Amino acid sequence: MTLLTEKQKYSLEEHIRKIESRTDAEIVMVLAKRSDNYGYAPTLIAACTSMLIPLASLFWPFWLPLSEVVFIQFVAFFGLAILLRIPTLIRLVVPRRTKFFRASNMAMRQFLTQQVHTTKNNLGLLIFVSELEHYIEIITDHGLRKIENTAWEIAIQNAVPLLQKGKIEESFKSIIDLVGSELVEHFPKTANKAELPNRLIEI
Repeated sequence: MTLLTEKQKYSLEEHIRKIESRTDAEIVMVLAKRSDNYGYAPTLIAACTSMLIPLASLFWPFWLPLSEVVFIQFVAFFGLAILLRIPTLIRLVVPRRTKFFRASNMAMRQFLTQQVHTTKNNLGLLIFVSELEHYIEIITDHGLRKIENTAWEIAIQNAVPLLQKGKIEESFKSIIDLVGSELVEHFPKTANKAELPNRLIEI
């Protein structure tokens, strides 16, 4: 299941095409459903919770035989291990620092995988969005260093609230508009070329 419809993807592609018609820079969009499966988190939480059940049973107002306590442990473990795999719950139980660390690593891998660093004048720019983590990162090649990082930070700050509301297309367009204005100002169009794809890449 994709996060955006074909119509939305085409709209983003056209948005990129319009910006790139006015700048030598190349913009690549990558959308990830999640940057990690976080498979360890549900299992770890379920294990820790189930281990506390025998201790908790000492304070229950009724007595249970050991076999029933063990049964409750198993039910709690498997129930939580399954339940906590729901994306919304993963978002809640996995620490923010961990989520952002994994998403940042994925962004850098995509920068290399999508060959954003291979443009002739080193003017490639990656917009990476990871939906589960509500994470956005902009990575640029060294040819774009004359633009201050604060420009990218502002673009991200404006787009994250849209992403948190589930407005993925709008978050991309918000970034593209702000990033595009900087690219057009500092790197206006001098040659007709298209070195990198304009289409949204979903992973």
